[in-house]
Amino acid sequence: MDFPCSKGFQHNCYSPPLPSVSTGYHRRVIPHRVSPGPKPSQFRRPSAAGVNGRAFVRSSAPQSEDQHPEQQSSLQRGVAEDPWLARTLSSFASLQSSQPSPWLQQLRDSCQQALQTQRMPTTRNEAFRFTDVSPILKSSFQMSTGTDAVSSSQVASHPLPDADGARIVLVNGQFAQHLSDTSQIPEGVFLGEVSDAPEEIASNLGQQARVRGGPFALVNGATAQQVLCLHVPEGTCLDVPVHILHLSTGASGDVSLSSPRTLIKLGPKAMATVVEEFSSPDASAHYFANAVGEIELGQGASLTHR
Repeated sequence: MDFPCSKGFQHNCYSPPLPSVSTGYHRRVIPHRVSPGPKPSQFRRPSAAGVNGRAFVRSSAPQSEDQHPEQQSSLQRGVAEDPWLARTLSSFASLQSSQPSPWLQQLRDSCQQALQTQRMPTTRNEAFRFTDVSPILKSSFQMSTGTDAVSSSQVASHPLPDADGARIVLVNGQFAQHLSDTSQIPEGVFLGEVSDAPEEIASNLGQQARVRGGPFALVNGATAQQVLCLHVPEGTCLDVPVHILHLSTGASGDVSLSSPRTLIKLGPKAMATVVEEFSSPDASAHYFANAVGEIELGQGASLTHR
């Protein structure tokens, strides 16, 4: 039903609700005016670059150079979005002193860049559906450094008779040369730090972990202080097993965190046996050895890893 209105006045047309039985009333439909919205030229096109499927929009307005640091994104500040990762990387940055080798620095930079948009896994992630890492993420970690806290008598308590003369000791992920014995390693076989390794070996650092590693492998690469390399050339057979002893020391009040890393490369038809052991000289110590090992075998090579 329409209600008359006087000229020059505006009124609202009311449509009563339709009853269950028709009584002759009609519902009047008033069309709504739809705003055309912004013109297509006003839309900003997202950039092609994105992280984890998210595209970033470039603003046409220039940013102020004196922008407050808290207003900058985590990518601009170089800080990880995940709180646990941010604390861990901050703890590692505070203890960096000596300049690492170019290969190790390249590994650190690439892993730290990848961690800026990473999130630590939960049981909702398929790969960690049956692995709860929440106790690790709730712990307060302190990066462990130095090899002086371990004595030769403590190393002797981890004997491997078959590996006499081929024992490498890593304390908190760092090569302890005064505790190691490589007298039985034959000439031509390289066993030492990545900084002293030939380019053909060091250039393989990080290639396997980038493809198959997860967030913990990235944490290792971002915080590794040294890398132990073993290279057995083509056709060489190691008669003695190589014993790699990883020892972790505790931290007062916190859980110590270390990032041991090994790189093993065997040439074609080479043979070797490697035994890795993880322990601590202090039975009451609380530590987290976030270890990563990369292995590359040539055609016909054989490696026994225990």
